[in-house]
Amino acid sequence: MKEMALPSGSAFLLVRVFPWRVRPRVMKASTLRDADPMFDLTDVGGFLVGLGLWILILVAAPVLVVVFAALLLPVEVTLVVLLVPVVVLARLAGVVPWVIVIVDGAGHERVERTRNLLRVVRRVRAINGGGRVPVRWRWS
Repeated sequence: MKEMALPSGSAFLLVRVFPWRVRPRVMKASTLRDADPMFDLTDVGGFLVGLGLWILILVAAPVLVVVFAALLLPVEVTLVVLLVPVVVLARLAGVVPWVIVIVDGAGHERVERTRNLLRVVRRVRAINGGGRVPVRWRWS
């Protein structure tokens, strides 16, 4: 198999901690535009009840956050301990591809995806002229 001509510049291995991309949540403008007005000056009783609930929430919210954090911490730690080995094994097994980012002299980036870690290491070393393989970590 003949190797491609290597571009000038450098390359690095890009490792995403979470291999999936987070999709942005977008609300349509018509949702707010078509909504009924929430505040009516003739409803003083409703305003006072709302004000009382707002004060109650301001007082109770910090307490609830601390209680929920204490209750959910063991669940979160267990989930992370179980999820990390699964993601690492999926990446090493080739289910999740490795990403090589090649930067040319002008600063343009080109991305290559490969499922074999050894092939990734060889490719990055060939582009960089040997040595260590630089790794950049990203959350998503």
